[in-house]
Amino acid sequence: MAVRFGDGEWPHLRVKPLLQPTVFPVCSPAYLQEHGRIGSVQDLVTHTLLDREPEIAGSFGIGWTQWLAHAAEAEACTRNRIYFNSYEIVIRSTLAGQGVALGVDVLVADLIRQGLLTCAVDTRIGWKEGYHLVSPKNEPVTRPMKLFSDWLLARATEVTQ
Repeated sequence: MAVRFGDGEWPHLRVKPLLQPTVFPVCSPAYLQEHGRIGSVQDLVTHTLLDREPEIAGSFGIGWTQWLAHAAEAEACTRNRIYFNSYEIVIRSTLAGQGVALGVDVLVADLIRQGLLTCAVDTRIGWKEGYHLVSPKNEPVTRPMKLFSDWLLARATEVTQ
């Protein structure tokens, strides 16, 4: 068994969806205090947007260009964007109040619960890919596999609530 990221279309595997991430703008409460409320998607373009380098974001996930296009602001031109080479650095910079980042719900949920990050604009875009629990179709499901699968699916449900 394995957890695999993608579209779930693997004919040779038994596939169970685990998580279907959504992406939305997040920032620190301190950033909002300093820069004021962000009222709409269009307002985002006047803020510093923190992003992964395009070639990295394109290979796994979604960057600001794609997110803004999906949010019906196809021609949104951003004035100030800072690129990083890892998502962890994007989130650390966001926590430090350096700008607005795209938060992946399953990765930032705890930070939001703790009050360290907040949703900047409540417009969420779903990824077309997700996380799936997979196993070979041609092998039987053993009792330990079933127990692990049930446990992992229950944890995934908790994360998304």
